[in-house]
Amino acid sequence: IADYKWTHENINVLQSVIKSAVLTIIYAYNKKGIIHGDFHAGNVVLKETKQKAITFDGIRVELFGIRTWIMDFENTYISDKTNLKHLADFYYDLKKFFTLLQTRSKTVFAVLISS
Repeated sequence: IADYKWTHENINVLQSVIKSAVLTIIYAYNKKGIIHGDFHAGNVVLKETKQKAITFDGIRVELFGIRTWIMDFENTYISDKTNLKHLADFYYDLKKFFTLLQTRSKTVFAVLISS
């Protein structure tokens, strides 16, 4: 995500990509207790697709020809969801994603803020 050339013309794709990546991580945690452990913009690969949309528990995301793929599962683990530390780890993963997205690509946030 961070290395893609984002512009005002493809802001809808950027919003879709971020939404899809974050929903993937939330879905994995909610369904299986999976915590990625190193979720950041560099671990989200973008690939072209002919698929029009994807749905996460009833939330539809238009894809605009780009699909997200999460990679680098070296630090991934499955929580038992009974320990609140795991929930803190999950939220840390999301915070880290947005922090690194912002610092690695000022263009991304410049495009989002000005749209």
